Parts: sequence; C-alpha cells; structure tokens
Amino acid sequence: MKKKVSRQRRWQIAQVKKGRCAICGQKRKNYRHFCDACQTKHRELKRRLARQKAAAARKAARKKRAAKG
Repeated sequence: MKKKVSRQRRWQIAQVKKGRCAICGQKRKNYRHFCDACQTKHRELKRRLARQKAAAARKAARKKRAAKG
C-alpha cells in the first residue's frame, strides 16, 4: 500500500524545484534543499543529536563494563 504524500511535503518538493528553501521558501544559493539560515539550524540540530546519541552509547558501555567486573 502506497502512502499518500502530505500537503506539506508536496509544498516542500515544489519549493525545491523552484530553487527555494524547503523550510522557509527563501532563495537557495549554496545548498541542495535549504537556504543558508535553515542549513545552519539543520546542521546544529544534527550535531546536537549525534552528540546525545554518542553520550548515550558511552554511558551504556560504562554501565555494561561496571556490571561485568
């Protein structure tokens, strides 16, 4: 069964085809989907999530080592 594409996603795809940012609709210059401001926000979000994931993995490894020995 094929999922229906949401109205928001259709809007985002149309904006990118027009050469605009998928989030805010401003003109894109340097990036594939986002304008400079939205790309910066996206990059910071991804970095924060990656750090949280890495911290959780380190914590789990420490907990496993403590239980082992």
